[in-house]
Amino acid sequence: MHVICPRCKQAVTSSAVNMQKLAAHCEPCNVVFGFSEQLGAESAPTAEPARPAPRAIAALPEAITVERVTAESHDDGPYRGSSGQHTERLIIRRRWFLPTHIVLMLFSFLWCGFLVVWYMKAGSHGHTPWYIYAFPVAHIAVGVSLMYSSLAGFLNTTEIVVTTDALSIGHAPLPWRGNKRLAVATIRQIYCSKHEASGRQGATTTTFRVHALLTNGKKARLLSGLPELDQALYIEAQIEDHLGIVNEPVAGEVST
Repeated sequence: MHVICPRCKQAVTSSAVNMQKLAAHCEPCNVVFGFSEQLGAESAPTAEPARPAPRAIAALPEAITVERVTAESHDDGPYRGSSGQHTERLIIRRRWFLPTHIVLMLFSFLWCGFLVVWYMKAGSHGHTPWYIYAFPVAHIAVGVSLMYSSLAGFLNTTEIVVTTDALSIGHAPLPWRGNKRLAVATIRQIYCSKHEASGRQGATTTTFRVHALLTNGKKARLLSGLPELDQALYIEAQIEDHLGIVNEPVAGEVST
């Protein structure tokens, strides 16, 4: 250790230090001083760097269920690893149904019913021009889309499966866009964002999304259209907790 003179701030030579009495003599200043405080400061344990506080996972949202399945892995099975090794996979399921799907279903029935009446009247006049049949084609496409969306809202569930190797997302039973599979090794962080869409008459619809920030700096959207922030944050926290990812801020994320 180095003993420093409190007057001139220079290091004292070892020959002028008395370790038994914890005293030293500074020859340039011709002063004798005790250095017990310096010894205590130098021998004090180094403070450990602050660690991020463990993330608190909120209460389970109503539309979400969580399941953890422990299974024995096999070389040729769905869990990679040595035979006899036990792995745990996280399964998060989110039901799509909302009261608005009832309104959407009724509206789609009215829309499609109007088109049925249109074609019935057109066919009852005998020689009906072709453009009368062709005119509602775009409306038919809209009606089918509305009907399919409302049925998906009643029936579909999103399933998120997280293992030690991969994170996969699927929507069933009706096919829907957004199925995805990511290697866990490429995921750096999970975060949420807010999305606002302007509708007719200036109305704004707010939904939330869950993204993955990848190790290459790119972003992958995992889920969209979540009606509540609590659902997005809960899914984020569950995935990060299962994969052992320390929660860190990401540009553009929304928290509470």
